Amino acid sequence: MMKVTLAIPAYNRTEETAYLLQSVLNADAFPDEVLVCEDASPERAGIRAMVEGFRERFNGAGIKLTYHENEENLGYDKNLRNLIRRASGDWVLMMGNDDCLLKPGVGPLRHFLGKETRVRFLSCAYEQFHGSDGQTLHVNRYFPEDAVEKTRSGFIFKLASFISGVCVHREWAMDLETDAFDGGLFYQVYLSACAFAGEGLGYVVTPIIGGRRGGTPLFGTAASEKHLHTPGSISANSRFNMYASVMAIAAHVDRLHKTDIETGLREELDSRQIFHVYEGFAGRPRREVKELYDRMRELGLGKSLTHRALFGAAYFGGPIAPYLFRLARKIRDAL
Repeated sequence: MMKVTLAIPAYNRTEETAYLLQSVLNADAFPDEVLVCEDASPERAGIRAMVEGFRERFNGAGIKLTYHENEENLGYDKNLRNLIRRASGDWVLMMGNDDCLLKPGVGPLRHFLGKETRVRFLSCAYEQFHGSDGQTLHVNRYFPEDAVEKTRSGFIFKLASFISGVCVHREWAMDLETDAFDGGLFYQVYLSACAFAGEGLGYVVTPIIGGRRGGTPLFGTAASEKHLHTPGSISANSRFNMYASVMAIAAHVDRLHKTDIETGLREELDSRQIFHVYEGFAGRPRREVKELYDRMRELGLGKSLTHRALFGAAYFGGPIAPYLFRLARKIRDAL
């Protein structure tokens, strides 16, 4: 039977990581291994002690618990590759260290992989929960049932932008390993694009992941990220570099596979995905909102009516802009 490693890139967030490990034990279907790669964070000693505190319970549940400390801060993208290399499973299920595994566990994932044996990349539906009280806010689904997407390249980003729930075939991913996109924070989008150009993108419709809403971004401390991002916030420059990386990934895969995924990806970024970008800037000074718009224009975005409307709401809304976006999100989540 195929083995599944649940892989956690850990940087700070000791309490949240403990919440994630406990959620694994609470699930109905366990992974074969839980792998934690601690990335030289200030909370290393606390994370080490916390993980060791779970070891007896994981052993009792028959789950292999592997803990590794990186010698240096690898950063997000390099640590993802590190997790894939160190995993012992045939499949590697990625989890952000502030998210959780829901009650079904990896059962629906195993069921899907048993049916779709040619798929090498998949993603899952997930619930968003409020970090302070654990209350479920919204269930995010893109398909009405399990699916394999092979034609609409916008799904390359849709199914991979959120790291928790991304699952890759380990040997396949290792064959594709590259450091060309380090610092862009979207290495999983590179794997998604390669899979789309091959056998397609798998999708598990049963929510098995809980995604924590809110929180402070922690990237920007590794050598590969310092010149691109600022720890603790997402600046216009950071968002520009993230989306520039996605465009570079699309161009690279198109050259490699003689495809045209860039067009669909660009349309996706300039419409649905741009909502999340301006939502994060709502209520900030107008100069920051304008800087974001200008940087997006450098990437050839800002052409859609949706993009221009969202920019206008963030720029002209001033102090009420966060409320406008909150209302818009409620409407979107209800659809």
